[in-house]
Amino acid sequence: MQTKTDKVRELVALHRWKDALRIAQTFRLGLTIEQQRVLGRAWASYNHGYLMEQMKRDPQACRREGIALLQELYGKGSEINVRRTA
Repeated sequence: MQTKTDKVRELVALHRWKDALRIAQTFRLGLTIEQQRVLGRAWASYNHGYLMEQMKRDPQACRREGIALLQELYGKGSEINVRRTA
């Protein structure tokens, strides 16, 4: 059985950022509050970019931060990092 974490790793490897963020933004265990916020903002920037602009946030910058965090946590060789923080 494939876990949600495994699915996120697979999507990150395929560079399917929006799909990976859709799943990862629901994660709570093993993430700091700030990491949860970054993932949530990145997901929101894909779906509600106009709202991000109204809040004076750059949607592209939010996406870049979220993608960088996805790569750090779930990218190649990340299995050790995720288990260590969990």
